[in-house]
Amino acid sequence: MSQEKQGITRREFLRMAGMAGGALALAACRPAAPQVIEKEVTKVVETEKVVEKEVTLAPKPEVRLRFAEGSWVGPEGIKFWTDEIITRFELENPGIKVDFESAEAEEWEQKTFAQMVAGEAPDVMFTWGSTSFNWIQKKMALLLDEHFDDQYLEDFYPSMVVAYKIDGHLWGIPKYVSCIALAYNKDILDEAGVQYPDGT
Repeated sequence: MSQEKQGITRREFLRMAGMAGGALALAACRPAAPQVIEKEVTKVVETEKVVEKEVTLAPKPEVRLRFAEGSWVGPEGIKFWTDEIITRFELENPGIKVDFESAEAEEWEQKTFAQMVAGEAPDVMFTWGSTSFNWIQKKMALLLDEHFDDQYLEDFYPSMVVAYKIDGHLWGIPKYVSCIALAYNKDILDEAGVQYPDGT
């Protein structure tokens, strides 16, 4: 067989394969042609629309506060609460109605404590002495720190406010603080032959 009919020899095949491989290696070392990416940016402009709506608001439900208070000066003191203080409060705070309850009965403290246990005590009340602190210790009172700030408390003498603080927390607002004293004229009592008042 002639060489022409045999095709390429093994040596030629290897030589051509080597050349082709070199060409591929050179192609791999060449920097890649920069790719151009086209981006289309579309801007959307939104038109602001102001729509006015007429809204009918439902009336707020009336708030009712139960307020228990007594008076050391008799019916006139109660009348002052009901006719003056509460009336003015309701005018200055529309939507709040105050229901007054007398706190003068001797059994009022026991009755109120029973209401507290049942969750039915007055919302605001006047208390005194150990009664207040007993209720505070039994967790029956509302902590007032978040309801009365320092600016509000400036209206009170500091010695009055401190009486209603426990461990730095405010549990009450003073209504009044007084020092009850008895004064007498010794000369008049001596002339009348009357003994001086004693500790009783």
